[in-house]
Amino acid sequence: MLALASMAGDGNIIVYMSDNSAASTFALTDVSSIRFDSNGFAVNTVEDGVSEFEYADVRSIKFTDFASGVDAVAGDGAQLRAYYHDGYIYADGWQQGHAARAAVYGLDGTVRITVDDWDGTPIATDCLDRGIYVFSVENSNIKFIKQ
Repeated sequence: MLALASMAGDGNIIVYMSDNSAASTFALTDVSSIRFDSNGFAVNTVEDGVSEFEYADVRSIKFTDFASGVDAVAGDGAQLRAYYHDGYIYADGWQQGHAARAAVYGLDGTVRITVDDWDGTPIATDCLDRGIYVFSVENSNIKFIKQ
């Protein structure tokens, strides 16, 4: 299962069919999960419930109007601005002397990097493949794309 709460925003998921019939568009803010199995996948939305697709019938899945960088998040009443640059995750606005657990998750929910006593120092991402990830610290989540 792919949970999309951390990615919610103005973006859409568009499922293009292999027979060129009408594409299905889902607002990220309405998608609660996507479930994959051996034959296909199902998009679960708040408004319309479950829409099922078989892999053989789908040409592609695209994310549109999706931020290609990192969004700012609030933390401890201050603005925490995290960003990805040259293989590192940086954070501006982190309170000096404060330590917290920080983690980077893949879109499949697996933990890719953890730092138990993170103090705001840059986190190397050289162990990550290209893709979309979620950086989480103190219940604040930001997404970034490693290209």
